[in-house]
Order: sequence, then structure tokens, then C-alpha cells
Amino acid sequence: MGALKRTFRLIRVNWRSLVLFEIAFKAAMSTGFTLLGSLGFRLAMGAMGRSYLTRESVASFLAHPLTLLLLLLLALMAVTCVMIDLSAVVYILNCSSQRFRCRMRQVLRFALYNGLRMWLPHNILLVPVLMLLTPFMSLSMLCGLLATVSLPEFVLESMRLSPQSYAAALAIVLLIPLALMRRAYVFHYFALEGCSFRDAMRRSRAISRHSLTDYLSLLLAQAAFTALMVLNIFALTLLGSGLGRLLSLLFHRPWLAGTAVWYSVMLSLGIVFAFSMPISCGCLSQLFYRRKREAGEGFVPAYAPARTLDPVREKMLKGLKAALLALIVGSLLAVGWLVNTGALNPPIEDVHTLEITAHRGASALCPENTMAAFRAARELGADWVELDVQQTRDGQIVVLHDPDTLRTTGVRGKVWAMTYEQISKLDAGHLFGRQFAGEPIPLLSEVAEYARDTGLRLNIELKPTGHETDFEQGVIDIIRACGLAERCVITSQVYGVLERVKACDESITTVYVTSFAYGSIDRLSSADHFSVQSTSVTPQLVSRMHRQGRQIYAWTVNTRSGIDRMIERNVDNIITDNIELARQRVSESRYSRLVSDLVQAVAEE
Repeated sequence: MGALKRTFRLIRVNWRSLVLFEIAFKAAMSTGFTLLGSLGFRLAMGAMGRSYLTRESVASFLAHPLTLLLLLLLALMAVTCVMIDLSAVVYILNCSSQRFRCRMRQVLRFALYNGLRMWLPHNILLVPVLMLLTPFMSLSMLCGLLATVSLPEFVLESMRLSPQSYAAALAIVLLIPLALMRRAYVFHYFALEGCSFRDAMRRSRAISRHSLTDYLSLLLAQAAFTALMVLNIFALTLLGSGLGRLLSLLFHRPWLAGTAVWYSVMLSLGIVFAFSMPISCGCLSQLFYRRKREAGEGFVPAYAPARTLDPVREKMLKGLKAALLALIVGSLLAVGWLVNTGALNPPIEDVHTLEITAHRGASALCPENTMAAFRAARELGADWVELDVQQTRDGQIVVLHDPDTLRTTGVRGKVWAMTYEQISKLDAGHLFGRQFAGEPIPLLSEVAEYARDTGLRLNIELKPTGHETDFEQGVIDIIRACGLAERCVITSQVYGVLERVKACDESITTVYVTSFAYGSIDRLSSADHFSVQSTSVTPQLVSRMHRQGRQIYAWTVNTRSGIDRMIERNVDNIITDNIELARQRVSESRYSRLVSDLVQAVAEE
């Protein structure tokens, strides 16, 4: 604890510069790696003709030259970013130790210079030392991640089956830094005194006569900081849960509670990610200064503060800082939203986010297959809406489940025998409730325009009656006109419909709907994915489809136990009438058991 207290006192001198740099740099780094990594992996998968990765196929994917090249580029970027981060923190703390206030442009110039200097031929051996020490410097970040996010089931299962392997891995993570402790001050000599790697190593060994003591001090400081971060995680989770419940009551959006908790957890992890390395580096710097004094070495002179800018330039600089901060915050929110909605989720089994489809819209609260049901589904946080379409006598595509209008409107009539003008006069809402009286049967084009404007994704099930003309082409034309080809799937219980869809447009994603799956359904080549009644969804079926790069949608799942069972079986999409319950269970499955239990306890108060 003493080392941690001294570190915080040291940070206090230049805390603004440190916090600003860490937030800006880590936000930019996270955004860049998320976008570049996602784009790179998708391009690599496209070049290899893959649409999905599973445990069985990931080994061959990783061994491909394109993947290896991508991983190498990302690793080089990561090592460079870590060196820039370390250099910035070392510089800021060195200024603080001599009571100098540093400016951001000085920090950035110093950090970038050392990040590039590391790649000179005579300094290249600094890279493996950095890679070996970085996990130890980020122990609190790893602990925060384990305390917050639910690990994939296959990881938990392998830990249960082979706890000795994970204990050995942890021992290696802890023992490697001990072996390297005599070289731990190489970064300070390299960055602060401009030494080459060889000279920095020599000087680090010369002052490291108490490597075991220094190692234990660092380990205790890491443990203390980890405890503080875990408390911070729980505090922010509680705050997010309370705020989410308040927002849900104020705006009548039940899904806001889960979203608020999700972003609270992400904020907690962001804080741990941003400051785990600086705190560890700060403790190491304290030890470095002490060992230099014992060895009779003088301090490295800090750069003098930059001259004061004139008022006009000062205002311009403040404006630039505000714009940069707004850009970073906006980028983080955008990436968070993209990840939360599934847009950036890598197509990898056990990594993708399970999605929620509202069955015929929010049909438990509103008349099914109406605009009211689709608007309510979006408000409840559904990722997709499922709707059924048929063709009228005059060729219009309307949204309706039954071939007869009697059940939903009270008026008997066959859709295929009626014109749209006749159908448009029917009331699809008064039988559900007086408040919905006058709700019309919508056109598919109306729903598509709403989806285009709101970002909602559509699961469009075609219900052929045998009286259609160019039915599939008509649906595809509407999808194309609204730019929804990448945000919809066409489904049907009639396999011939999917064959005709593929004949019209090979790029449209198709899903075959079936109440049971037996035999070699994977031979149905015109079906990209499968929508299976939940009682027929088995772990073997999901695993087999995932090995082929295909997804499994489960329908119609409305109970807590049923939703949990589908989550455990790793389906890709749950089709449900109970959107709020499904969203809650899926959101909670992302968290560790500790966070889930905490949120549940708050919810029951």
C-alpha cells in the first residue's frame, strides 16, 4: 500500500496531463484496434471464402498467411502503442518528481519519439522484453476483466477440466517478471536518458540488487490497485443499475435498465484499462528513483515548462482540446453502440452477441404485424423484427400472417383475392384493444422505410399461397429500394421460395424455417441459415451448423428457462414474444456471475 500511496502523491503534480493523455490515447487506441481488427478479419475471412468461424475451423483460419500477416501487423501496432504509453507515463512522472508541470504536446512528442526509436536495429531486442513484462504490468486489468465479463463457456469448461494448466499459466505470468526484474528499469534508462537498449540493460542490472524486494513491492501494489478497481466496478454497476431503472420509469423504455448496466460495466473496464498500466509504471518509477539514489546516480533533468501562449493562441488551443475530446467521446460511444448492437461482432462462435428478434413485432403488447407492434419492438430494444408477407391480387406486398383476414380484422377475406385498396380499409387493431382501433395492415414498403430510418433489422417470412406473381422478386425489389439488403434476411417454410430468392439475387441472406431438424438439412444449399423450433434445437445441431458457417435461429422462446437454455446452447438469434425478458437474460449473460447477482439483488429491492 505504501508504494501505491507514494505513486498517487507523485501523480498528483501532473494528474491533468496524465489523465488527459491516458483517456485520449487509450480511447484512440481502442477505437482504432476495434475498427481495424474487425475490418481486417472480415476482409481475411472474405478472401478465404468463410462467413463464420468455429472452434473446429479457427485453427486453419489462424494458420492462413493472410491471418498471420494481419496478426503480425496488429501485434506490431500493439507493441508500439504500449511503448508510447510507457514513455508518456515515465516522462510525466519524471517531471512530477522534480515538481515541473508538463504540457500535452511535450508528452506526445517525447512518447512518439521513443515509440519510433524502439524499432531501430540496435534497440529491437527491447520488443521481447516489453512483451514479456506487459502482462505483469496489466494484472489489475486482467483481474477487472475476469471480475466483470462472463467468459465463454468453452473456456470455463476447459478450466474445470484442467485447473492445473491455468494454474501453471498464472505461475508463468508471475515468475517471468521476477526473472526479468533486474532488467525492469530498462524502459526508464531507454526513454529518460536516451540510452541504447544494450546500455539501458547494463545500467538496469547495475542498480537492481534487490530484485526480489522490488518484485514483491510491485506485486503488493498491483493487488491493492486491483482491490480498488473491483470496488469501483461494483460501485459503477450499482449506479448504472439505479440510473437505468430511473430512465426506464421516466421514458417507459424497459430495455434502458439493461443498457445502462452494460455501459456502466464498460465504463468500469475502461477505467481499469486506462489506468492499470500507469499505476504499475508509477510504482516501478518510485523504485527506480530509490535505486538510483542508492547507487549515487543523479536525476534526469526534466524539461522546463513551455512558455505561456498569447491569449488568442491559448483560446485556439482550448478549442482544439475540446474538439478532440468531443471526437474521442463520440468515437467511443459510436464503437460502443456498434458493438452493443452487433454490427462489429466478429462472426466467431462463443464471441458473437446473441440477438433478439421480436416475433411479429411486439405482438404481446400490440396487434401483430402492425406498425404499432414494430415501433414497440424497437422501443423494447429488439435487434430484429420478424414479419410475415403475402401478395394481394393487384401485386402489392402486405404484412399479414394468415392467408385469411378474419382472425386479425374480424372480416373474412382471402388476401390473394383482394386488392390493396380493399385491404387498406380493414382494421387490424380493434380486436386487440380499443386503443389500437383503426390500425391498418401495413405494406412491406412502409415497414422497410421505417427500418431504414431507425436502423431496425428485418426477418421477412414469405407466406406463399400459390396465387402469386413474381412474389420473391417483388420483395427483393422493395429491400433493394430501401437499401436493406445488408440488414435483412428472407425466410420461408417453403424451401422452393428460398431457391427462387437465390435465383433472383444470390447475395440476399436466406433462412429456412422448420419445426424440427432431422437428417442432413445442411444439404439445403439455398438456405444460408436455419430457423428451428426451440424444442428441436440441440447442442449437436448448433455445433454442426456452426462448423459450416451457418447460424441457428430459435423460435418461439418466451420463458426464462427456455431463453436460458438457448443461451447455453449458443444459438445465434432468439425469436420471442417476450422481448424484455429475452433482452434482460441476454444482457446478464455477458456479465460475470458476480455482476449478475449484484444487479439481480438491486432489482429485487
